[in-house]
Amino acid sequence: MADNQRVILNKEDYREFTFRVAELVEQGYDLPYEVERISEDDTYRVTIYGEHNFEELDTLSNSEYAS
Repeated sequence: MADNQRVILNKEDYREFTFRVAELVEQGYDLPYEVERISEDDTYRVTIYGEHNFEELDTLSNSEYAS
């Protein structure tokens, strides 16, 4: 897996992402990321830094979001 992963999210997906990151942080997992709003219709570019197993993070956050 690459060291950094970028994804474009709409407003609803970005909100879900932030909830899942908060759940992971509560469990002690460090998921560094950067967000850039890229359009006025609430589209966001999220860059996640480091190597992560997104299937495992999905399980940890009990979410269908991560892929």
